[in-house]
Amino acid sequence: MKKLTALFFVMCIFYTAFADTFIVTSNADSGPGTLREAITLANANGTSVTDDIRFNIPSATYNLRIIRLVTELPSLSSNITIDGTTQPGLAYGTTDAKICLLKNDYAPSFSMIKVENASKVKIFGLHLYYGYWQGLFGMPYRSSQLYGINIINSTNIEIGAPSKGNVITGVLHGIYSNSEKCSDILIKSNYIGLGKFYDNGQDDIDPVVIGSECCITLANVKNITIGGSTAAEGNILGTSSRAINIDSKYAEGNGFLLIQFNLFGCFYDKTTLYQNIGDFWDCYINIGRSRNNPVNWSLEHFIDYKIDLLDNNIRAHAVFKYVSGMITVLRNSFAKDYRTSNLPIKLGFYKCSGKAIVGNENEADANYFLTKNLNTNNNSLSIYDCGPITIGKNVFECNSSLGSTTVVGNMYNKIPSVQISNTTDHSVSGTAAPDTKIDLYYDDECTACEGKKYLGTAHADASGNWTYEGPVTATVVAIATSSEGYSGEFSRPTCDVSKAIQVYPTCGKNNGSVTNLTAEGADAYFWLNMETGDTVSRSLNLVNASVGKYVLYGVHGGTCINYFYYADLEDHTPKIYSSPEYANQPSCGLSNGSIIGCINLFYSLNSDYKWINSKGETIGTQWDIERLGEGTYRFVAVDITPGGGCSDTATFVLKNLSGPTLHTANIKITSSTCNNNNGSISGITVTNATGLPFVQWLDSLNHPAGNGFDLENVLPGKYRLQFKDETGCDTIITPYYVVAGKGNILIDTSNKLVTASKCSGVSGSIQQVAVNGGEAFQWINMQNHSIAGSSLNVFNLSPGNYQLKVSNSLGCNNESPVIAVPQAVFDEIGVTDFTAKNAVCGEDNGSIKLNAFDKDAGLYTFHWADSASTQTIGTGTSVYNLKAGGYLLFAKDNNGCEKQIFSTHISGFPIPAFDYSAMVNEDDHCHLKEGSISGVKVNGLTGPSAFTWYDQYNNIAGNNPDLQNAGAGTYVLKVTDAGACPIQSHPFVITNTNYTLDAPSYQNLIIPRYADAAIAIQNGEPGNYHLWADATGAVTLQQNNNGNFIVPKIAADTSFYIQLMLGSCSAPVVKVNIQVVDKSYFAIPNAFTPNGDGINDRLSVKALGFIELDYFRIYNQWGELVYETHRLNDGWNGIYRGNLQNTGVFAWIAKGKDIMGKVITDKGSFVLIR
Repeated sequence: MKKLTALFFVMCIFYTAFADTFIVTSNADSGPGTLREAITLANANGTSVTDDIRFNIPSATYNLRIIRLVTELPSLSSNITIDGTTQPGLAYGTTDAKICLLKNDYAPSFSMIKVENASKVKIFGLHLYYGYWQGLFGMPYRSSQLYGINIINSTNIEIGAPSKGNVITGVLHGIYSNSEKCSDILIKSNYIGLGKFYDNGQDDIDPVVIGSECCITLANVKNITIGGSTAAEGNILGTSSRAINIDSKYAEGNGFLLIQFNLFGCFYDKTTLYQNIGDFWDCYINIGRSRNNPVNWSLEHFIDYKIDLLDNNIRAHAVFKYVSGMITVLRNSFAKDYRTSNLPIKLGFYKCSGKAIVGNENEADANYFLTKNLNTNNNSLSIYDCGPITIGKNVFECNSSLGSTTVVGNMYNKIPSVQISNTTDHSVSGTAAPDTKIDLYYDDECTACEGKKYLGTAHADASGNWTYEGPVTATVVAIATSSEGYSGEFSRPTCDVSKAIQVYPTCGKNNGSVTNLTAEGADAYFWLNMETGDTVSRSLNLVNASVGKYVLYGVHGGTCINYFYYADLEDHTPKIYSSPEYANQPSCGLSNGSIIGCINLFYSLNSDYKWINSKGETIGTQWDIERLGEGTYRFVAVDITPGGGCSDTATFVLKNLSGPTLHTANIKITSSTCNNNNGSISGITVTNATGLPFVQWLDSLNHPAGNGFDLENVLPGKYRLQFKDETGCDTIITPYYVVAGKGNILIDTSNKLVTASKCSGVSGSIQQVAVNGGEAFQWINMQNHSIAGSSLNVFNLSPGNYQLKVSNSLGCNNESPVIAVPQAVFDEIGVTDFTAKNAVCGEDNGSIKLNAFDKDAGLYTFHWADSASTQTIGTGTSVYNLKAGGYLLFAKDNNGCEKQIFSTHISGFPIPAFDYSAMVNEDDHCHLKEGSISGVKVNGLTGPSAFTWYDQYNNIAGNNPDLQNAGAGTYVLKVTDAGACPIQSHPFVITNTNYTLDAPSYQNLIIPRYADAAIAIQNGEPGNYHLWADATGAVTLQQNNNGNFIVPKIAADTSFYIQLMLGSCSAPVVKVNIQVVDKSYFAIPNAFTPNGDGINDRLSVKALGFIELDYFRIYNQWGELVYETHRLNDGWNGIYRGNLQNTGVFAWIAKGKDIMGKVITDKGSFVLIR
């Protein structure tokens, strides 16, 4: 057994790996004491404990400690720490690195350090440089697979620490990972990507030291820390392309990403900035989809990292793309401008579906966006199509030149807008999306709209209105945030240009304009001429503008300026470009010429254009024109722009190319007079005719009218000439020529106005007969053929028929049809509503009032007549002071025609009178107002009546015919009926009678000492109950109307006095005794003598205090029940079953409840003595 135990112990020693420390003493690539040997030995030493690789190369000079690698070093296994800071001597510049690994020749793929399938690896104090810079300029070109530290399927990897940072440069990727299962990578205190430290290459590790393309490139890594919670843990990341590029092909389970206290875009001194930072595709910090990350960027995918970007100095730009996890951005500084046209932001969010905050409610957590370079109008913060991103209290200063420096877009329209409408020295107000939080900031001093200093917060109501009240000393801008956490852009002036009207200048004048713009949030405007730089207007609309390029800006508060509109106002003066040589000439004397495709008119929309012949007549309004004969034609374009009016003209001369030509330039047309056939057309000639020509004139109905070149003796009308000679040309047909009718008289009665003759006299008229060509007028009365008037409009006509006769100086005459003037009749009107009041109170006080008619009553006059006498008694639509009788209304219209239109009857009523025969008078009792007066009647009332009772003080006591609930006093009744006849009764007297009330009943009480006494009435009656301390009633303790009283905390036996009062009546005073007890118990004697002497003959059942007895029982010595009672103060007389019991001892038991309901039981014995 001992041997087996020893063997097991030896085996345990053999198979257990011991932690070891390996010292590198040689800077050779391989061999004893080299780093390659140390890694090989550490890997072979097992992975259960940590092995340290330290350095002690015998050289104090840094450049003599360079390890020049020929091939890649072995991959590091788990639990290995490489610490270059253990090397004695100088470090690389001001860094912590003391050991340099250098590879300066071409390699198709190379990792300066590789960690593979390992965990708990730490790399400190190394300087990793891939120095094959010649491949930048010639073959073989540098590989794209060059890595400083390449991590493969490994976890818990620490790269650098405070005072132990690494330097990585020259590679494509400083720290790189692209595998399936990497997690928990910590990168702290390193200098990555920076290139040379010394200006003189001879002092550095190589004459040429180049930087890296990307400092950190990680794919599919879970839980990443870059920097840490202290400034000493931050990295210096300097490269001209990309600092951090992180993505994952996994949508979930990516853990956290912390980027804190790092310096971006700086050199080793942490102050000097990299120049010309920028990558065509990615931002300096790129989290999410990227063309430069190993994850396939072309496939849309999201990553759920919980991201914290904290306390960094970012001298470039950062963007988050397709992130679904929470993003927190606090206390970062974006103080340099490396924005470009393809990366025009400092901080961006693109299609991030999760939530994010940029700053918060604590101003100490503000991010700083600071730039003084305003050469381009780039944004500082851009958010596109993301989930709720809340913009907190940050500082924005001079990042942009126009508009909001923040740009927020969302395809679901969830971004709230805000606008400032009014600013005073004590308030700011405006509009926003309803129910949003409004954060207000003072604007910076530059021209864009950027919140530099937080001012305060307001809240928009359900209508979108908001107001902030407090001191205001500068221009204010605002950001709105919805309840879901969506923040919008900074408020800025905006302009609706969708309905803008742009008018181009013409004719060399300043008549161009841009109008119909609508703006919000601006208190000033200015238009700039982009070619001269001059401000040409300070109004919203641009008017009186010349040719030029103009830009409109809106201004809020002097420092918040936004671009509104660009207008290129070109010269739109109409200009004709013509080609007369391409016109089609007429032939055979016909109108078969045309001008087609010979006109090109620039800016025709601003022009009116037409064709004009040699007579100045307009013959066309299109660019092309046909059916032209020989002659001169002009195309004229006139500018119609307001303030313009100039024109351009193109002239075309057409010639007849063959056959005869008719000449009509000297045509003479003589008008016909009085519609006679004395008109003529002459002056037409012909040239180049062949043979005997055919000549014929036709009228408008194509009837022949003449056969010579001159047409004579024709009526007014239209005529045209047909001509044909013996050539092969077609017949020439002229246009129509019009022979006017001179002196013709035309009479039109279609719109005549005839007024009937009124009933009040001769007043008929005829007007609005239209006459053309007449000079003298006569109206003839057709009944007696007398002249009724000599003007076109005739008045004062009696009823009858009339005819108008017209003549002129040319001897022409005409007459109208007969026109009838009628006799006027009454214009019927009716009463539709009236009010009649009868005569009452025996007086003449009736009335009639007409309230409505079926026509306008203002066109009539009225008078009233008594139907009995027919005498007029009044005028107008109302009549008053009428007695009983019938009445008639007559109406007269504007024509003086009169007619009775209404009648009605008024009744009369006498004065009412009182009837007291059934009157009953009831007196009051106890002054309780139980008196009444009833049965009083009034005869002769008219309509609804009012009854009012008054007491002796003239106070109203009732409003009904009977008086109820009246107290003692004197009363009168006043009555007014619908006829308004007031009458008053004689006085009535009501007296009062008092009586004694029944006394209330109470029981005396037994209560525990210091308990409340509840005094309850036994026979309650209505009234007022008084509880007194004594019988005199001098001190009233309580008072109520139910007779129940509770007196608190009774300490000793006492008495109270109660009296019932009702009005002036009262009941006798009742006394109630209160007895207090400390303890309740049975008090049973211990002996009694039932001998019939009248002394102590009964054993009494007594109790001290209060006991409600349940039972009292007596037993003899054999246990028989000889007596039982359920009432106190009962007693046993010593008899059982009819026999007086012998002397002896008896037992008793009792049970009951005390005043508090507590059960009391007791027992004892007594002696019966005979």
